[in-house]
Amino acid sequence: MHRITSPAASPSVPPRDSGSSAEPAEAVERPRGPHSRARILSVSPSQKDHTDLRHILSERYWHVVAADKLEDVIRKVSHFRPHIVLCERDLSETTWQDVLTNVIRMPDPPPLIVTSRLADECLWAEVLNLGGYDVLVKPFRNDEVRRVLEFAFVRATNPVRFSRAAGTAARPPLARGASI
Repeated sequence: MHRITSPAASPSVPPRDSGSSAEPAEAVERPRGPHSRARILSVSPSQKDHTDLRHILSERYWHVVAADKLEDVIRKVSHFRPHIVLCERDLSETTWQDVLTNVIRMPDPPPLIVTSRLADECLWAEVLNLGGYDVLVKPFRNDEVRRVLEFAFVRATNPVRFSRAAGTAARPPLARGASI
């Protein structure tokens, strides 16, 4: 993997807001070349979920690692450093909320996407409100899985802080004397 230390080094990364000069440029890992892979941790008690994801992502630059217990998730998140965590809603020995709690404690936590056969607006709202990234419906649709993972990967590897992008830093300054 190549390390990009400046947003200007990659044309796909937007330049930093000029008002954020106090923040240092952060090193971001991006997969490059045919043998580089983006890392996905798939958390599910179902071997079929892991197999389906590997099949869907086999033509892409994704590397999927499986976990089924919270202890395994904690160990793999620390050592494997995934770009994205996919977590089944219905886990056998823990909950997706426990996985999310442990993932968001990491420095630069990866986006967590919850997977479920029973995905609805309530689950989606809960995932987002607790700090998750998205919900994927099962059975997986190839195009939907790829689209969601590609967007999550961009978020995970983009040096621009997304929390600031939606705030005042994203708006142009008002002219003197103007009001909102």
